[in-house]
Amino acid sequence: RSGPPFPNPLATGRTPAPSTTGQALDYNLSQPYALQYSLEWQQELSAGWVLRAAYAGNRSLHILRSLESNPGTPTVLADGRKCFNFPATSGGPNPLCPAGPTVRRNLNFGPIRGRSSDGRSWYDSLQLTAERRIANGSTLQASYTWSKSLSTNNSSFTSFPSQPSNTQDPDDIYLDKALSAFDPRHRLAAHAIVALPPLARGLAGWIVNGWRAALIASLSSGNPFSVVNGINRSQNLQTDVALSDRPDWAAGSSLDSAKGGASRACQASGGERLAGRKLGGPDLYFDPCAFALQANGFYGNVARNALTGPGFFNADLSLSRSFPLPREHAFEFRADLFNILNRPNFATPSSPTGAQVAGGALVFPDATGLPAGNAGQIFRTVNDSRQIQFSVRYSF
Repeated sequence: RSGPPFPNPLATGRTPAPSTTGQALDYNLSQPYALQYSLEWQQELSAGWVLRAAYAGNRSLHILRSLESNPGTPTVLADGRKCFNFPATSGGPNPLCPAGPTVRRNLNFGPIRGRSSDGRSWYDSLQLTAERRIANGSTLQASYTWSKSLSTNNSSFTSFPSQPSNTQDPDDIYLDKALSAFDPRHRLAAHAIVALPPLARGLAGWIVNGWRAALIASLSSGNPFSVVNGINRSQNLQTDVALSDRPDWAAGSSLDSAKGGASRACQASGGERLAGRKLGGPDLYFDPCAFALQANGFYGNVARNALTGPGFFNADLSLSRSFPLPREHAFEFRADLFNILNRPNFATPSSPTGAQVAGGALVFPDATGLPAGNAGQIFRTVNDSRQIQFSVRYSF
């Protein structure tokens, strides 16, 4: 005897609504791989110096990228630009492409966050190193790297604070080809371990002699970051949390004027007037007035990672001394001073906590075209303040 039919949770009698949490993987997903190559020259000089010069490169293919897999369908204009029509509920139709569709490509689904493996990256670098070892145990070394890293995307599953994970145009990865988020153009690192000379004799010498000092310093240029809108201004129906629309350059502005000198005059949201404020500091690192909200239904012309964040400098110092005791016992004292200059190193500008944009520096939060009052500000640092640590060790 047969029992009752197995319940069907989908048979509710209601018309199914388009999915709002769809996720998909490219059916032809490929395994990511990288090609690495290098060429090094090394030369030993007099007085114990060793010099090295190297070229190192990397090409990565099939990098995973995040995209909207069910976007709207664009109309390609005669000048090659893509525009999107939009329904009357969004102020449509778009007068520049009124005949274009206003729905997603697959009407049976809502937004779908997809993953494909068509991302690429390129890295080239010149690496120089000088090192000297001295008979008393002292060591000097300095390394300099001049590099350039390009990519179509840097992250698939999470957003960098400096840029969204999604690409702006799902169908054109090369529209996002730009400097990588981790592209410090110049980097210098140096360290020295020095045995300090004797300063006294007898009991005083037992205390003040035998100390070793170690200094580590690093200096690098800043990392690139993207300027983004807080709304889907392109109307390509990307409604994922990783909104990736970028604005236009304002008339008469350029990359140089956006990051140097003083801000232009424009009205910000909240009634604040931005004009003549010095750029480059944490309170206004770049000029929000250098950007303009692009025409509705179009992609902006500001490139991904168009601006570069603050540079980085840090120095740590360590002092140590081992005091020998009878019967092969020893007492070691060590003092470590981290960030000895107490220098704040600021992060790249990003969206404030709670903003509707997960990555990138938010400029236009809504369709009014007014920059956010905190646009261009830096909200955090990437290092700690000066810290001093003392430690002792007894060995036997």
